[in-house]
Amino acid sequence: MTTNSPSDDELDGDEPVRDLLIDPPGDAILPSGGMRGLAHRRVRFHVPAALEDISAVAVSVRAFIAGNVAEELCNAIELGVTEALTNVVTHGYAGVAHAAVEVTVEESPAAVVVQVIDSGRPIPEEAFRRAGQDVFDFDPDDIDRLPVGGMGLSLIKELFDAVRYESQDGINRLTLAKRIGATPSATTESDF
Repeated sequence: MTTNSPSDDELDGDEPVRDLLIDPPGDAILPSGGMRGLAHRRVRFHVPAALEDISAVAVSVRAFIAGNVAEELCNAIELGVTEALTNVVTHGYAGVAHAAVEVTVEESPAAVVVQVIDSGRPIPEEAFRRAGQDVFDFDPDDIDRLPVGGMGLSLIKELFDAVRYESQDGINRLTLAKRIGATPSATTESDF
């Protein structure tokens, strides 16, 4: 978990995604500085943090990328956005009225990067670190041993090539990156 979140005024700026997204180690998706210089598109949604609005945002994200991204990847991105927003609403803003969430989507020839930004309760560091670690390795016939939590974050980590979480000064930023273009071995920082 990183703690070097941009300042609050950057939430309303037009800066692209910054910092190197790496997962697993050594597998760079985006270099520091974002995707400047590439033909890319960006959209930002400011929406109420309400369960009834999640589907509309996820469908809008899918519509934004659909013309340039394979259907299978659109499915993964839409599902991941749905899960991330559901987590923000049900866990981050549990019991909070009139909350909001910001979703930013950047598409380049190589990747789609989604940022979910909120000011709810942060994801516990241990829960984020634990997510993806054999959480889906269970016997579905043994109901008493089914996992109680952590499946949403684990699903998100399975769906995206890089997942990063930052929380600082009351602002939570979940950044999700999915390769859509060149293969990992053919994509280098110099391509960006």
